[in-house]
Amino acid sequence: TVGSSQLGGGSQNGVSVAGVIGQTGSGTNFKDYTLSNSHNYGALNVLLPMADDQSNTHHVGGVVAYSAILLNNLTNNAIVTVESTGKVNYLGGVVGYTYYSLDTATNNAKLDFELVCNGGDQLGGNCAMGGVFGWSQSGSSCSMKDLTNNNTLAVTISGTTASAGTINIGGVAGKA
Repeated sequence: TVGSSQLGGGSQNGVSVAGVIGQTGSGTNFKDYTLSNSHNYGALNVLLPMADDQSNTHHVGGVVAYSAILLNNLTNNAIVTVESTGKVNYLGGVVGYTYYSLDTATNNAKLDFELVCNGGDQLGGNCAMGGVFGWSQSGSSCSMKDLTNNNTLAVTISGTTASAGTINIGGVAGKA
C-alpha cells in the first residue's frame, strides 16, 4: 500500500486506517480467527480531524488499525505519519488497537504522531501510542509476557491533552 489518507469532516463511528487492513472483526465473536504473515511496505500519511461526535475513536496502524482476531508475524516497514485532533486515538507502528494478542510483530519504520487528545473515554484513557501497538486489551484475556514484539526505530510524538485527557506512550506498547 502506498499513499495517504485525508478524512474530512466528522465521522459517526470513528475511523480505522492501516497499510493493509483497517478492521478485522468486532467484539469477541472472532477469537478463533488468526491473521498471520502480513507486512506493509508503503508509507501511510493520515490526517484525522476532530469528529463531530466526541465519542468517536480513531485507530491507525502500519499493518492493522483495529483487530478483534489473533495476530501473528506482522511487520511494518514504512513510515507512519498521523495528525489528529480527535478525542480518542489508538496509534501503533504495526497495530493501532487489538482486542486479543499480538505475537511476533516488528516495526522497522519511523513513526510521527502529532495529536490533540480531548476528553475522557470508556477505556480509561484518551490516546495510546506505541512503536508496535497503541493499545492492547489482551492484558485481561491472555498473557503478554511470552510475546515477541519489537520496535527498531524512533517514535516521535508531539501535541497536547485537554479536558482531563491522558496520553499513554511506549516504545513497544502505548497501553497493555
